Amino acid sequence: MNVYTNGNLITQPIPKLLRAIAVPASIGFFFNTMYNIVDSWVAGQISGEALAALSVTFPVFFIIIALAIGIGTGVTALIANELGAGNEEDAKKYATQTISFGLITSVIITIAGYFSAPAMFKFLGASDSYLDITLLYMQPIFLGSIFIAMVIILNGILNAVGDTKSYRNVLIAGLFLNLLLSPALALGWFGLPALGTLGIAIATIVSNLFGLIYIVYKVWQTGLIDQACLKCYLSPIKKIYLDIISQGLPASLNMMTVAIGAFIITYFVSQYGKEAVAGYGTAIRIEQIVLIPSIGINIAVLTLIGQNNGAKKFERIKEIAKVGVKYILALSTLGTIILLLGGKPLMRFFTEVPDIITFGTDYLAIAAFITWAYGLIFVTEAILRGFKKPIFPLVLGVVRQTIVPLIAFYFVTFVFMFSIIGLWWSIFTIVWVSALLSLWYTFRKIP
Repeated sequence: MNVYTNGNLITQPIPKLLRAIAVPASIGFFFNTMYNIVDSWVAGQISGEALAALSVTFPVFFIIIALAIGIGTGVTALIANELGAGNEEDAKKYATQTISFGLITSVIITIAGYFSAPAMFKFLGASDSYLDITLLYMQPIFLGSIFIAMVIILNGILNAVGDTKSYRNVLIAGLFLNLLLSPALALGWFGLPALGTLGIAIATIVSNLFGLIYIVYKVWQTGLIDQACLKCYLSPIKKIYLDIISQGLPASLNMMTVAIGAFIITYFVSQYGKEAVAGYGTAIRIEQIVLIPSIGINIAVLTLIGQNNGAKKFERIKEIAKVGVKYILALSTLGTIILLLGGKPLMRFFTEVPDIITFGTDYLAIAAFITWAYGLIFVTEAILRGFKKPIFPLVLGVVRQTIVPLIAFYFVTFVFMFSIIGLWWSIFTIVWVSALLSLWYTFRKIP
């Protein structure tokens, strides 16, 4: 009996399973966040303009991540439900078709992103040398996006079987590789030419290439890729593609609303100057650190809800939801304390520019009290996706990330002309209202 059919995820105690899946995932995402922090530190050593360039690329880079995570999340839900129901052959078909679907998506991202990048960054306020430095980083990233996207998409297969350790290993190894490559290529260590932001991009592409090789090996080991008929499954099967789209597209679009929301926030923040953009961009990387445990719980809840929903074990589903919320709130409390006490020292780690430090610290002081709300949104969305009901998270994401912010930020910035603190409190209000609404809706839908 293979690891993915042994029934552990639908029989063993819920708290034990949540910890077993969430802890490796959280550790992995911690190292991934450290990876991004290394890049921010390296950019800060190049210049304040380079740090601002990496900050302004965040919403664009996140488009790649959003599409990949969305597809991976949809694949996790589909495969987990089939495995829980005992439909191993269908699970294999979904897993194998994920490869070709992911490759097609990656090519589209590369072409669309590379050629649209100049216009996107001009919209976000980049011009002259600022624009050149930004494109020097982001256009190579788009060329290597196939490696970045496929690692995340294929990890969706591993998540479906409860394997979060393999991706953790990729992220840990990626950090240490990046610790060497990013400063060496960008700053010219070891006698190498200093490539600036281009060096940071090359380091990212190389580390993801090695990660992809390892993930492909681990996916192959699960036995979910039907090796006897690989060619027939790699050729697109309409029904399976439509199923992946029906689950993955709403999740991708929901993640895309995060990217669009980052576009919107960055645009309004840019009205306060590029130091504000650098401060905010650096601060949200710090904020990501305290949200990492919530992401781990999200993955664990999605996997467990999916498999137990397939097995029709609804009492276990209720317990998964309750324990997930309890864990989220406890971990978020710790995150709040970290942001309140460590915001300013962490900002100083990246830069000595006083204005950048001030903008970032002011944001983190308010963001500290949003961590519970983000956690609730993460866990409730995971519950609904485990049920293969991704539409409400999408609708909520559109409203939370685009419609309401556009209206609120416009009035804060251009009508009432508040200081940037007004933007931070607007974010606080929008996220908390969304979290409470999502919590109310989700628990009404649990059987």
